[in-house]
Amino acid sequence: MSKKTATRIESVEGRLYRMSNGQELSESEKNLMRFAWAEDVLYLPGMIVGASEPIMLLGVAYEGVKHFFEDGMLFVPANWLEENFPQLRHPIKTIRECAEGVRFQEQD
Repeated sequence: MSKKTATRIESVEGRLYRMSNGQELSESEKNLMRFAWAEDVLYLPGMIVGASEPIMLLGVAYEGVKHFFEDGMLFVPANWLEENFPQLRHPIKTIRECAEGVRFQEQD
């Protein structure tokens, strides 16, 4: 029998934003339009993949991926999402372009 080990789960705090396209959105749509920057890494809601947050949390915890919760929502690195859910690469690219615009505006 192999010995079980545990790794400390890394959590970060980020600056949270919400994209807007000028349309009226439901609360769940508004939640999907959120993103965050932390430690120069783009974080997106885990729910973007369509899996439940407990399932997403198991994935990031198992791999030791930094993540955080904001308003009860799990945020995970966009790069991790792209690697594990390649079907999301195009939408994540679009979100990243918007997110980088906001991020670099703050630095000016």
